[in-house]
Amino acid sequence: MERNGENKRRKWGGCRPRLWLAAGCGTALLLLFLLGAVLVLRLLSDTPLALLPIPTPSITVTAESPGEPTLTPDPVESPSSRLPGRIVFVNPQGQVGTVAPDGQDSRLLTADGRRFIFPAWSPADDRIAAIGGDADEAGVYTLPDAAEADVTALYASAEFSPIYLYWSPDGRHVSFIAQTDEALGLHLAPAGGDSESRLLYTGQPFYWHWLADGDEVLIHTNGSAPDARLAFLNVDDDTPGDNLGQPGFFQAPALSAGEEYVAFAELSTGNDRRIVIQDRDGERVRQLPHFGPVAFGWSPTDDVLATISPDPEERESLLNFYGPLRLVDADGGDVVTLSSGDVIAFFWSPDGRFIAYFTVAVAGSEFNASLSGAGRSSRRSSNLRQEGPPRLSLWVADVESGQSQLLVTFEPTTIFLRQFLPFFDQYALSHRLWSPDSQALIMPLVESGTNRLYVIPVDRSQIWPVAEGSAGFWSWR
Repeated sequence: MERNGENKRRKWGGCRPRLWLAAGCGTALLLLFLLGAVLVLRLLSDTPLALLPIPTPSITVTAESPGEPTLTPDPVESPSSRLPGRIVFVNPQGQVGTVAPDGQDSRLLTADGRRFIFPAWSPADDRIAAIGGDADEAGVYTLPDAAEADVTALYASAEFSPIYLYWSPDGRHVSFIAQTDEALGLHLAPAGGDSESRLLYTGQPFYWHWLADGDEVLIHTNGSAPDARLAFLNVDDDTPGDNLGQPGFFQAPALSAGEEYVAFAELSTGNDRRIVIQDRDGERVRQLPHFGPVAFGWSPTDDVLATISPDPEERESLLNFYGPLRLVDADGGDVVTLSSGDVIAFFWSPDGRFIAYFTVAVAGSEFNASLSGAGRSSRRSSNLRQEGPPRLSLWVADVESGQSQLLVTFEPTTIFLRQFLPFFDQYALSHRLWSPDSQALIMPLVESGTNRLYVIPVDRSQIWPVAEGSAGFWSWR
């Protein structure tokens, strides 16, 4: 029988694609990525996060609409149980738990000396993978959704701690990045723990996107440097194919739902920046200019690409990807603007009907999760700074009508703000905020100094808390 790798070489015009998490703006983005790694290590220790100095630069962004309503928590007595799936979270003691969407049937899965972060559901079953560690070592672990579950170690190291993990679509493997002697390394481990993990490739920063068959990943490494890679990598022979283009200022590359198209940002020899949509035969079907870095993600159901990048008029804010949210159809047609404000992250609903996105809630407020290295301000902003932690507004846009609704304005948890949102395009591939039926999201809110997870329905009905924790993620089904 012919190897899948050979099929992909024909499918993609003779090159096997490879992808990695690329931090879009050179040194400044690399600094933030490494800062994220430090945050991960701190969260695995007993040292309070508040003791960690975080010299992250800030920018000023303008709210979509002043005077937005703020969160007034008033949980219902009997939350609806109509929502499917389960939610995984890490409690304040660093232990993994799961809970039903109505806040019932909560169970603690771990209770040992390790502390865990960023648990993720397998797309294939009810297993969970999480990064964990203690004073001696940190590693990647899998466990079933069962009380006092048996924890299986896939990787552990006293020297090179893992930073981020991502299940293969078929649930056979867990891929993750960890620091090596010289750069970040992409590792692959059998999900059952029946053999040791393997180092596939190195680079820094490193972003990747699994192909549906679980045989290849599209990687983007080394940002926009001369040795940057944007290619397909076969996980069996560890050999990347040819570059799809000269990588520009972006992080995670993107494959369309049917793997018909790949999207990336390219830097031409004339230093022009463009978004490239390329088909499976290597033909470029669309090329669009962009200004500053760009972040993007395909609809999970069709060939529509969502992008954010700075407005060309905002010449002082071109060092980050915050900007208008736009839709680009791979088959042609006009570019549609869903939000003209400064969107900082977005997430497609599983059915492709909605896009959830975030803006900063107060005009002129200071937002400290910037990928910018210069701390510059938008010319549209005022000199006013919001005192205290930043507040975000969560919106949901109906893709067909183009209408957006504000769901809630809230103070986000530290790890959600500083580690998850700056790399949202990568986390969107592995950690799901949406319910499987696209009717609600799980959000980590700070309420009276306590980190709590709230279910936020898209119909703007009453929200409700389900657990204490700094981040939570919905199962795939």
